[in-house]
Amino acid sequence: MKAKILSLMLLAFFVAGFSVTAFAEPGRFNEEGPAKERLEKIRKKIEALRIWKLAEALDLDEETSSKLFPVLKKYDRRRAKAQRELRQGMKELKLALKAGKEESLTDIIDRLEQSHKALQRINDEERQALKRILTVKQQAQYILFQQRFKREIRKIIAEARRGGRRDLRRDRPFRDDNL
Repeated sequence: MKAKILSLMLLAFFVAGFSVTAFAEPGRFNEEGPAKERLEKIRKKIEALRIWKLAEALDLDEETSSKLFPVLKKYDRRRAKAQRELRQGMKELKLALKAGKEESLTDIIDRLEQSHKALQRINDEERQALKRILTVKQQAQYILFQQRFKREIRKIIAEARRGGRRDLRRDRPFRDDNL
């Protein structure tokens, strides 16, 4: 029994580690009502900031931008859906464990694995699409940009939770001029 619980916990950490849910802690915002609207506004602002910083970091021309941003938006929407499914599965897993419903754990774990695989497919497809649009140098810059941007967003969220303010317009661009 202990081995089963340990394996479930490891799976939960595995799935949680690969899903990017940087916008809010699970359960912190309801999936409906004013909190959802507020969260959606925040997501849109973050996305606008990301597009602006990305165009700057990759030094995109108009033609490349017109190809790149619709592709990114498409994969972002697909990824968000897969992440919602992962979060929902994690909630179900917690509830089933808490309620002692061991008979349903296998099904929930299977769905979590499928959601994780779907998220991985989305990421793989996005990388392939980016290879058709960006130069090799821009692909490398994109990878580094994504890592830095996600880290910065996590810092901003952490500061906001602590009550601190940060002026995003004054931050230095997400560009590594040493490349």
